[in-house]
Amino acid sequence: MIMPSLSLAFLLLAQSPPNPSTHAGSAISASDIPRHYAHIRLAALGYSGLRVGSLEDRLLRESFDVIVGNSELLKHTSRIAPNTPRLIYTNCSNIYEDLLLNWLNWADSQGVSREAAFYHAAAPTPFAGDSPSSRPVNWFWRAYRGGLHPREVTSEITGNGQSKIQFPSTGESLYLGYPERFAEVQIRIIDGGADYSGMWEWLAAEDWTNPSSWQPLALTSDVTSVLRNTGALRFEPPKNWNPSAIESKDRLYYVRFRCLTSGNPPVAQSVLGRDYVASDGKRNRGTVPVFDPQADVNHDGYLDDAEYARRAKGKDARFAYESRLFTDYYGPMRFATNIGSPDCRRWLIDYHRRQREANRDASGFFMDNSLGKPPLRPKSSIESISNYGADYGELLVAIGNAVSPWWIIPNTAGGNKAADDVIKKYPVYFEEFMLRPLSHNFGMFEDTAATLERRSKLTSPPPLAFLDSHPQRADRGKADPLDPRAQLSALAYFYLLADPDRTFLLFFGGFEPATAWQRHWCEAAAFDVGRPKGHWSQFAKGNDPSDSRREYRVYVRDYERALVIYKPVSYQKGVYTPVPIGDETATVHKLRSAHIPLGADGKLGDATSEIKLRNGEGAILIKARGD
Repeated sequence: MIMPSLSLAFLLLAQSPPNPSTHAGSAISASDIPRHYAHIRLAALGYSGLRVGSLEDRLLRESFDVIVGNSELLKHTSRIAPNTPRLIYTNCSNIYEDLLLNWLNWADSQGVSREAAFYHAAAPTPFAGDSPSSRPVNWFWRAYRGGLHPREVTSEITGNGQSKIQFPSTGESLYLGYPERFAEVQIRIIDGGADYSGMWEWLAAEDWTNPSSWQPLALTSDVTSVLRNTGALRFEPPKNWNPSAIESKDRLYYVRFRCLTSGNPPVAQSVLGRDYVASDGKRNRGTVPVFDPQADVNHDGYLDDAEYARRAKGKDARFAYESRLFTDYYGPMRFATNIGSPDCRRWLIDYHRRQREANRDASGFFMDNSLGKPPLRPKSSIESISNYGADYGELLVAIGNAVSPWWIIPNTAGGNKAADDVIKKYPVYFEEFMLRPLSHNFGMFEDTAATLERRSKLTSPPPLAFLDSHPQRADRGKADPLDPRAQLSALAYFYLLADPDRTFLLFFGGFEPATAWQRHWCEAAAFDVGRPKGHWSQFAKGNDPSDSRREYRVYVRDYERALVIYKPVSYQKGVYTPVPIGDETATVHKLRSAHIPLGADGKLGDATSEIKLRNGEGAILIKARGD
């Protein structure tokens, strides 16, 4: 998936808003997207870190129809290429970081259950995964130390590396905030200090700077003996506890330790919450527990000691939120979104309306993680996921209607046939890393071609397709986006399969997405090869000269001004070891007439009546005048 850190800083830039009378609430028409070339449609990525120079400006003005970039690039594009499409990154399939807080605040304001946006474990569910935006469940989201203007110490209390935290001095406090109510603080003491005392309090009113807003927190147990020993302190969540903001805009549930006397303040290695997934110190591995609603007599989403003692065997969640399921592979605190929930759908529609109003320079959304597969294991959830793909597609339509004239590009990468249900409902898709010319064998090429052909028939007119490429090598050599062979082979692969009006190519878009566009461009793409004169076909096949057990195949497609040819990596059925792509794999193929090879630099070579191709190599052969 496209995610430099999967923070909301990432933007997809697209064109000026389409005519709402033509496409209000539906996927955009190809004719609504301004184009630079008649023979090809191009897109590019530009994450935070991209420095715009003369090449980037030229490509914005002359070549790229859709740009993926950060907010600075969006503003820059609007100045020098105002008709270029611009869409902002978003996500519907999983909830994390600021998106999680947005949902929680919205649910509270609407008086709906915070649990409505999630799937919940039907049985103890092991997980393993990681992503830049995941975090252990027992990390506090905000921590501050000090007096009226405390310093943030969130990273210092996690116990990572050599971090440590000294508890506050007289007149100061240590503040701990978490998105949900909690009932436990685990403290690992390095130095217990001496002549030190204080008290735990909870924030009972919005004005956190007012001493009367803080009330004594009644502890049910304190193994630390007021911060002298390593261990846990526990308490019953106060009945009228509400989320509030301290220093930052984030509304969290806060407790604090306020120092009363400080001779020698204690020093801690870590200050953490309850590790309810039993990760045993493993950052991104554990088991999501089950919550027993039958034991929750007062229906407050929390089992006090008496209720917890009566829970069913194996249902060990203290809070209902502890049973929320994470999205597969992304790690803890990236929750799978229950898109079938009416309340959740209302929030997602409202959220994207608000995002549209807050991002006036954009004209739509790039919707990541739209693969159409349920983002969790079958039968692991209490809630049904049987109609996930169609439900997700309908959600995109609903959001499209709400934000019209904005439009959406869903990233369906990894969905395979499951993504078809999404595309049927909303006929636009982005396939990250779909074209891998230096590593795909002929079976993979034909599978890619079959996928595009199948999807072209899902809707009428066919959906818009954004096809990303990748310089990965079959011999496991270093992938190099500056390799002219990789650039030209990606272009040839694309030309074999492309609809010149409805298909967009990205040169290595998700590969090093923050680097200069020199690494995401091929001058040969600007050369006008004309329109395709038919579909691709097999041109030749035989045994790989470097290993006769492997078969090679060569494919061609005729254009008005060129012959496009591509030889995928040779293949021996059932064998997936590294395959050479060097000179030892080269085969020579006669052409019907003389053609002029086009270089990756856009320059023409000498006329030839034959072409030599190595594994994973493509060529653009320009027809001689009069052919």
